[in-house]
Amino acid sequence: MAERIIELRDISKSYGQVYALGGVNLSVDRGEVVGLIGDNGAGKSTLIKILSGVVKPTSGEILVRGKPVTGWSPARSRDAGIETVFQDRALAVQQTIVRNIFMGRELTGWLGWLKVNKEIAEASRLMREIGFTSKVFTPQSIVGQLSGGERQGVAIARAIYKKAELIVLDEPTTALSLTETAKVFHFVRQVRARGRSILFIGHKHPPRLRYRRSLRGAGPRQGRAQRRPQRGQIGRGPDQFHGRRRPPQRIAGVARRGRCGEGGTMSKTMEPDLQSPLGGTHNEAAGKEWRHPSDNWLRGFILDNRAALGTLAVFIVMMAVFMIANPIVFTTWYLYSSVLTTLPVALFVVVPLVFVVTCGEIDLSFPATMGFASWVFALVVQAGYDPFLGIAAAMVTGMLLGFLVGSLVVYGGLSSLIATLGMNFLLRGLIQIINEGRSTALTGLADSWAYKIFSSQVYGIPVQIFWAIAFVVLSALLYNRHRFGAQVKVVGDNPDSAQQMGIDVKRVRVKVFVFVGIGAAIAGTFSVMINFTWWPTAGDGYLLPVLASVFVGGTPTWGGIGTVVGGAIGAVTVSFIQTGVVAAGLSGFYVQFFNGLIIILSLLGHKWNQARYR
Repeated sequence: MAERIIELRDISKSYGQVYALGGVNLSVDRGEVVGLIGDNGAGKSTLIKILSGVVKPTSGEILVRGKPVTGWSPARSRDAGIETVFQDRALAVQQTIVRNIFMGRELTGWLGWLKVNKEIAEASRLMREIGFTSKVFTPQSIVGQLSGGERQGVAIARAIYKKAELIVLDEPTTALSLTETAKVFHFVRQVRARGRSILFIGHKHPPRLRYRRSLRGAGPRQGRAQRRPQRGQIGRGPDQFHGRRRPPQRIAGVARRGRCGEGGTMSKTMEPDLQSPLGGTHNEAAGKEWRHPSDNWLRGFILDNRAALGTLAVFIVMMAVFMIANPIVFTTWYLYSSVLTTLPVALFVVVPLVFVVTCGEIDLSFPATMGFASWVFALVVQAGYDPFLGIAAAMVTGMLLGFLVGSLVVYGGLSSLIATLGMNFLLRGLIQIINEGRSTALTGLADSWAYKIFSSQVYGIPVQIFWAIAFVVLSALLYNRHRFGAQVKVVGDNPDSAQQMGIDVKRVRVKVFVFVGIGAAIAGTFSVMINFTWWPTAGDGYLLPVLASVFVGGTPTWGGIGTVVGGAIGAVTVSFIQTGVVAAGLSGFYVQFFNGLIIILSLLGHKWNQARYR
């Protein structure tokens, strides 16, 4: 006799005088596909929530592998090997298949750095295990490129990775065509063949999968689930219908003539029949060797970095125009030295803002955070303490201000646009009230080791640009190769999905604001060391250029995706605009015009270059 994974005995659930469920008896054995059917309002969703531990039953008993369980909860449900694939599949459509499979359970090594190659290998194994045989898609393909049935397969693969013994599929074939439904059933068969169980939830009998248990009654007084075997259903495989096997060619023909894919589209390489729903194309049948486009390293690099490369192309064209307009000025090192002196200040803020925008938020308080943190630095140095202590004090101040802003937005439930703008005015006003517009000169800073390390010159090159480059490289690795960056993208893409997969969405959002606070503190400190003076307006002039750099760099406004390197190139582009316009012989009145022109052209280019999946 097969092992019984889960059993519900006489489960009831009421909300006051409303009875959602009454006397439900349900069991699922190992390697079994069990169907649960009922109309809308019959209690299916309530039963799923009880099974997953989200809702506690009013009465009844839950047994796991024959043993009664008390204190049933989502954690206990997962420990029992039960995973639920919800109707919306809870996927982050702008992320890769790998990132969706390992969402919330990333394979990491030292200090949270991702084991990317191991994740890709494991994702490939899981895709093969459930029968995901299409060569068009690799583990690094974007989920938004998949059809509805294929997305359901990704959700099932994720459940298998979590060592699920029982996978609950909530309305998995809703809004899917016959072709996509065939793919889902193929995944179900593959999962069952490997000893795992499926609880298939639906509101009608699908054409190729019959149920041996049904849920009847749609009103609060009925809502009773019970075992009710139907003639010709018990013992039938999922590809049998009313005791008769359908001819494969008939199903294939319907699939080819019917509606294809979700929303009327279907993956071109997947036109399955009954026997092989994920079968290959005629070219594969002919034995021709096929290679994925990303197998070529150059093409893969271009595809992965097209936003940053697009920004780089805009910068090269702009510099070529400036060079033609005034070759004498643009072949002089002094011009580039002056830009490289102030550019790091912008870079230290642009890069953290990429994280914030990717997370689906915005932070307009960073100029005041720059001014406040640099003020703390100036006070410490003016009091006679070592500048290194002042740098540490400024960074702590930036972290605290970032945490305060993030807490207001996340835990206070405020709009990030309005809340951060308000904090910018509040902090700036506080600085002005206390200092009454007075600046602080730090003439002795030039003789300190801190200045020599962070703001001097080496062979005519400003040292701060090297620190800025190191910051950009580290942040890019954090964004692309660390658990924090992976979770930031998922939260910005689909926060509900991230929450379901165990990611603390609120904590991730607060962290990105703290990161902006740290970057703003570093930027403010560098600006003081460059000028040897702290001004109450420090940071004010960076609001619009920094925001422009983020969006010119290729980070879209809708969240979920972004590019740190692109943001850095965007900052370089914006920094050279003013210098280039003046050097070209135009008056300063043209600077804002060209700022707007470059921004609009860049956004148009990114819109054409980047696909939007939500």
